[in-house]
Amino acid sequence: MVTIAITGTMGSGKTTVLRCFGRRGAAVMSCDAAVREELAGNRVLAAALRRAFGEDIFVGGRLSRRRLAGLVFGDRRRLARLNGLVHPWVKKRVRAFFRKNKARRCVAVEVPLLFETDFHRLFDVTIGVAIGARVRRQRLKRSGWGREGLRRMRWQLSERQKLARCDFIIDNSRDRQTTYHQIRKLMEDEQW
Repeated sequence: MVTIAITGTMGSGKTTVLRCFGRRGAAVMSCDAAVREELAGNRVLAAALRRAFGEDIFVGGRLSRRRLAGLVFGDRRRLARLNGLVHPWVKKRVRAFFRKNKARRCVAVEVPLLFETDFHRLFDVTIGVAIGARVRRQRLKRSGWGREGLRRMRWQLSERQKLARCDFIIDNSRDRQTTYHQIRKLMEDEQW
């Protein structure tokens, strides 16, 4: 089994690339989805977040991701603390996903903070999704992220830094069919 990590900046189309891998037969997983599930349902994590950030991040007994984001984005130490609490749970999920799919030829996982969190050590291959600043801004604005997305991206590696560390790059600045053909060719060339 080949383990593939897909990374890129916000708005680059990591999810689109992940879906293309799934269409080509890879087992796929999103770390963003895993984070949302852990934040919504993990009581041990909720207790740790309550101790680290206080009761104000909870509304009606449920974690408010919006309040948590408002508290941590803009403060490097708080963001590092949040990542330190959440990412071990996500790594457990990734490892369980690998075990569950060990008979598959390849698995692909979308990992936005691949290098920032050392998740890259879990994978055989890293793929960066390239898009370019102008297209990224348009997509973030269209999806409702706009300024907030750009503000959050300041806490991540730049697109150039991410791509420089990846084994392969997928250009996602055109249409989905072009992206799909790049992935098909890559999977065929590498025999995944």
